[in-house]
Amino acid sequence: MQSNIRVLGMHPILAADPVHLIEIEIEITAGGFDFGRVTQEIAGEPPENWQVAYGERDLSVTSNSARYVFFFHYLDILKPLQTPFGAVALPPMTPNTTSSERHRLRSPLDTVGPAGLAVKAPLDPPYRKVPMTNLFDLSGEVAAVLGGTGVLGGAMAEALAAAGAKVAILGRSIERGADAVRRIEAAGGQAIFVSVDAMSKESLTAARDAVIKQWGSVTVLVNGAGGNKPEGTVMPGGDFTKMSFEGWKDVFDLNLNGGALFPCQVFGETMLAQKKGSIINIASISSLLPLSRVVAYSASKAAVLNFTQWLAREWATKGVRVNSIVPGFFPAEQNRRMLLKDDGTYTERGQAIVGHTPMGRFGEANELAGAVVWLASPKAASFVTGQNIVVDGGFSSVTI
Repeated sequence: MQSNIRVLGMHPILAADPVHLIEIEIEITAGGFDFGRVTQEIAGEPPENWQVAYGERDLSVTSNSARYVFFFHYLDILKPLQTPFGAVALPPMTPNTTSSERHRLRSPLDTVGPAGLAVKAPLDPPYRKVPMTNLFDLSGEVAAVLGGTGVLGGAMAEALAAAGAKVAILGRSIERGADAVRRIEAAGGQAIFVSVDAMSKESLTAARDAVIKQWGSVTVLVNGAGGNKPEGTVMPGGDFTKMSFEGWKDVFDLNLNGGALFPCQVFGETMLAQKKGSIINIASISSLLPLSRVVAYSASKAAVLNFTQWLAREWATKGVRVNSIVPGFFPAEQNRRMLLKDDGTYTERGQAIVGHTPMGRFGEANELAGAVVWLASPKAASFVTGQNIVVDGGFSSVTI
């Protein structure tokens, strides 16, 4: 049987190494053949490097041609698609269409096509109702990352940009902010730096307005500012009763007020007006398990979790989701000396932490990417608010 096969369009539905779910529209033209056999051969006996998830024949059929739309689990995207009628070179992928025609819900009932040919309409698998390739696409989102000049904040900013968001790096260090912008732009993303003092609502308002002037809105806020101070710490042998209230208050100001309250008020005002937004507060493993020495830090970060849940409830019906992420132990600016010696080996405290962590290591900054992109996505996390996502290698799951 002679036939000509032409790929009319290809759209990624789900990309997951090593399997890709691809929507391909194919036109098959030939003379004097049984279209039922074509359907059976394509849907029933796929070659080894692809298999049909389900297929649909267009109803516009002539005596010698038909148009098919098939959905493939394609195992090797780099090789030509081998069909029972020859090889088809696949064109570059294009963004997934969202037209109602391509993504209409389909009846599970059999129907009768032209010339009396029975066509079984495919079922509605869940991944067809929500195009998976779009779930974590942040194109059109504008993210403000407070503390984006730091190691963890910078990694989260880069992850958001890689997912398609425009990213505003908010922080105090112009030099480190410029470095963060350069990294994002070098990877093909869009970013700006805005200098801000998180302890000042006036400064936060000016930063918010600068981002809106640049990109029109702010739809994602990551609150990664915070830190600790020696005055809020009780070292071994120290006397808690002698810890100054000013030291306690300063740490609370850093982590609860500047790290959550003030930015949520300022950026939240815009999100409420536009009825859209995702706020992600960065807490700490000490929010769950109070760590020795850092009493004020532990208490203030625990307060961030409580505040996150309270605000999530308040704004749940107003289009603004509020969640938190608890990073485990990630060596960064403020804790590196506590965890690692100058030669890179563990300190006594670092060794105790790793020994308590089921994965047996510290986290790497880029391992926060999945959590922050998921919570930022208005599609992937549309029904997620008031939740705390723990990324700690299992540390919080261990008792004795």
